[in-house]
Amino acid sequence: AGRRLGAGERPGGGGRRPRLRGATRVAGGRAHGALLAPAVRANVDATLGLVGLVYTVERERWFLGEIRAAWRRLEPHLQARHLAELDGIADGAGLPREDVRLANVFPELFHCSGFALFGTATASGEMLHGRVLDYMTEIGLQRTAVLLVQAPRDALAFANVGYAGFAGSVTGANERGLSIGEMGGRGEGAWDGEPMAFLLRRALEEAPDLEAALRIYKNAARTCEYFYVLAHGPTRRAVGLAAWPARLEILAPGVAHELLPNAVPDAVLLSAGGRYEELVRRVRAGHGGFDPERALRLMDPGVAMGSNLHDALFAPERGELWIAHAPLRGSGPAAREPYTRVDLPKLFAAARARGSER
Repeated sequence: AGRRLGAGERPGGGGRRPRLRGATRVAGGRAHGALLAPAVRANVDATLGLVGLVYTVERERWFLGEIRAAWRRLEPHLQARHLAELDGIADGAGLPREDVRLANVFPELFHCSGFALFGTATASGEMLHGRVLDYMTEIGLQRTAVLLVQAPRDALAFANVGYAGFAGSVTGANERGLSIGEMGGRGEGAWDGEPMAFLLRRALEEAPDLEAALRIYKNAARTCEYFYVLAHGPTRRAVGLAAWPARLEILAPGVAHELLPNAVPDAVLLSAGGRYEELVRRVRAGHGGFDPERALRLMDPGVAMGSNLHDALFAPERGELWIAHAPLRGSGPAAREPYTRVDLPKLFAAARARGSER
């Protein structure tokens, strides 16, 4: 899907489609599960086993009982096509369908940082959207990292920076230049809505621009508390989004907000505590000179936590994506690892040509 940057190397510069039958989505999921079966099984074991054990000990509540109760409330809001794909993944990997379904609730726990820079903030005015994912490198998800590129016949093609067996998205972009990254907040237990990772994926599948994505979030049944950076390269527009089950706030670029008090022109900056202050400091120091190489440095440790699982930088006008994952062995954040460059239009075209869902 791409190549790593060498030492000192600079980064390089439709109408409605027919509905897919559920059986077709199952087949697509089955291919995912079969091709990545050992990794899918490892992730299910890690999320339901290791994470479940820590959760049970720390909170003195049985994890599987909690997550099953959450799933019962989430499932009525899940898109049928996404549920069919989950069941296909389970079938392909030879796992119980319930295990894969429950493991896919796990991304609700991720906590992160993100930014979008454009206009006067970047050297050329182009949109640069960065996303830092921080969560539990100890359980080894980085060993099953996958860039999943899908081109459904009834939806937009999209790229999902994720992990084997997970059908939802917390970091992704679509063929129309829309990119989204998520930052978890509080509100655990408010499960009467569409799971966050599948709502984000639905926006990538259905929204050709920023306005369409915002409509999806506005009209959806939402869960818990989440924050997002949404960026659209072709129009050079980006916003932050603060979402709760009963409330939605748009965080405009360059405008101070009680949640994000340090406004920077032509920038959307989301993080928390000292990481937010450091992100603001770095953006102010380099304002007006950011290109992809310099934008990658915004995600260095200090903004990325020690539990930094992956980093991604989207340059949608170029059609480029850079990804770094936490090391396969040893410890350390993704931000200290080499970045791999990905040509998204090339992958989208290949997925369309191969008919990725048959």
